[in-house]
Amino acid sequence: METNDSRLVGDVNCLNCGRTLAQAVRSVDTGRLRLRRAPHQAVVYVELVNRHILRCKRCSGRAFIERLLLRDIAPEADDGQSDHLLAGAA
Repeated sequence: METNDSRLVGDVNCLNCGRTLAQAVRSVDTGRLRLRRAPHQAVVYVELVNRHILRCKRCSGRAFIERLLLRDIAPEADDGQSDHLLAGAA
């Protein structure tokens, strides 16, 4: 459920327990990231520690924003290079 003033960046997941803790969205107006609850949750289960570490509120594990857009990592070229990059990921 995206609004007009924000764009979904990715899910925030815990490295320890593997749960989806929240969603990261980027404001279209300011460009800043903010966290919102995941669609199946009532609250955000992640906290920001020391202004740069995401921490799971359930198990205290490290959390990260899972963002994988192939257009960001694979160059668009017709030389087959992008196919080679994807073959190594399997």
